[in-house]
Amino acid sequence: IDTNDPTNQDRGLHEPYSNYEKCAVRERNKGLWTADQDLNNRNEARFTRQDRNGNRYGFECNEEKDYYPYWHPTVWKDIAVLTTDPERCEWYKAESQNVKPKNECSDPEHNNERACVTSGADWLVVPEHKLDPPVCTHAPWLRDNHLGNGQGGRQTMFNWTIPDEVSSACVLRMRYNISTMEVDWDLDSRYNMGQSPIKTNPRVDVGFGVDGGDQSQLELAVNTNQYGRTFQDRSHLFEIIPRPKGIKEDEKIYNLNVRGKRGNIVQAYPAVEYDFSPKVMSVSPGSWVHFQWTGNDDTNNNGGNNGEGIDGTDRHNLVQIKDPAANVPLHKEDTTLFNDAQEMTVDGVRGERSREQLIKEFALVKQTGCAAANTDPGDQDPNNCEKLNAAAATIDLGLLKLKEGHYHFMSTRNNNFSNRSQKGAIHVQKNLPPAPSVATAAPEGVDGLRVSWGMPAATTAEGAIDATEPEEVLEYRLEMTDDGGASWSEVATFSSDHNAASFESRTYLLRRLPAGVVHAFRVHAKNKDGWSEASTSYPVMTADSVDSLRYKALLRNAVVRHKYDNLGIELGVSLGAVFIFICCAVWHWHKHGTIVPSVCVRIFRICRRGNAEPLEESSMLARPANAELKA
Repeated sequence: IDTNDPTNQDRGLHEPYSNYEKCAVRERNKGLWTADQDLNNRNEARFTRQDRNGNRYGFECNEEKDYYPYWHPTVWKDIAVLTTDPERCEWYKAESQNVKPKNECSDPEHNNERACVTSGADWLVVPEHKLDPPVCTHAPWLRDNHLGNGQGGRQTMFNWTIPDEVSSACVLRMRYNISTMEVDWDLDSRYNMGQSPIKTNPRVDVGFGVDGGDQSQLELAVNTNQYGRTFQDRSHLFEIIPRPKGIKEDEKIYNLNVRGKRGNIVQAYPAVEYDFSPKVMSVSPGSWVHFQWTGNDDTNNNGGNNGEGIDGTDRHNLVQIKDPAANVPLHKEDTTLFNDAQEMTVDGVRGERSREQLIKEFALVKQTGCAAANTDPGDQDPNNCEKLNAAAATIDLGLLKLKEGHYHFMSTRNNNFSNRSQKGAIHVQKNLPPAPSVATAAPEGVDGLRVSWGMPAATTAEGAIDATEPEEVLEYRLEMTDDGGASWSEVATFSSDHNAASFESRTYLLRRLPAGVVHAFRVHAKNKDGWSEASTSYPVMTADSVDSLRYKALLRNAVVRHKYDNLGIELGVSLGAVFIFICCAVWHWHKHGTIVPSVCVRIFRICRRGNAEPLEESSMLARPANAELKA
């Protein structure tokens, strides 16, 4: 963008020119940590530790881009903060200009109230954006240098509810800060230059000497403008349109779009290849799905990137497949995606397309003037509808309310079997919230237990892999057991004012509980589709009192006495029984020639069934007639 022609939007205009104009003359914040980077008395806010040369990118302000929350007004409206330190969430929210006014000087050279007023200028208040504070939650784990892939190989993501702020020119900015343990949160200008804890390319003595020969230090690859660094990505301009009037306020609308760039994985890097976004979507029955995507006719790769159809173009379509492993679309007779589907246009008009029309428009994306199949059109033929060449780059296929079920689909043009797969899935099903998690349960006072719980940081409904709207939690139900889980009783039910994506937790204090007794707790969460599974139970014991300790000691002593008393009785009875049995056996041997009492033999004979001949008494452990009795 040419600063001499700031209104020329041929290359896209994000921040207004005034944003850069003020930044270029405003004094930079000299209380910041700049490590050993020498800014050479460059004092304006466009010079920072990360960019000491003050390079201009569009009309952004380097200082505002590098630091958050910013201390001066910003044109950006905050959506979310994902952090590995959620204890700072309340501070992030409170400092966002969504909710907090910011100040600036009428003379843009000054960056603080004292200097501004001393110069005779006015210290102005710029109002807050009057929006909700940003969502703040735990940042997901990412593997380094793998394009945002998280655990399980899927890309991490954040579900954004688009605001009711109609605009024809919006842009999305995503900033990410990479910090290491060497860069403490509290570093400031006191730790600059020689006082900096890290230096550029430092040499480290690891104990092998420094005198040469077979002795040497090691040098670390460190650039201090990279530590604690902020990177960013931005979207192209997009438009927020009004919610269709024909859709109720309590009905959700999910966007199904595409992402990626023409080319194979090497050519597309650091972007990704074409895919649907979200790749897997789980929506509740009664929700709407808006099928729309955009592309262009000049992908800026000189036609060299691999792909189907006319070189340098983006095109997509959507056809149903049998399952995720399939690579051939279903025939229209077997397609179920549009069975009993309800339809709505972005203008709020009920659609009237038949099932067959829907299948055709999603497959051929409204192409006309198609070349006949027997002409065998080539890849570069603009009338080759088989390659979607006659389709528009931007497609709006309308909003659909789908029947409950599980649907898989692909794009025929970009599902290049060699190494690229553009497939997706929609699961229309009840989406119960995930089970909450009991964070802590601890004694409080002599008769109380305080229990706290919350929702997990990331949620996916069953059947979805990486994309489901965080379902709003309406209620929680806290349950308790004091018999090891044999029975559970409800303690209380609570309403909720936050959704499943938040990191907030709830607490409850129970009083008048018996001292020194183990209780266990679990929690259920409820959304519009029903109650979740129970959380894992969390056992905790109330604090002991003097009486409970005394009773426990008495109980332990009673158990020990009972154990030894019983041992003596059991031993005496056992020895007596053995003695009686031996005497009885000897007497029976002497008198009857068998050690088994005759009463046992008679019982044995009575219990036999059938026609078999009963055993003779002499056959049971009988001695031979000529045997002698030996004691």
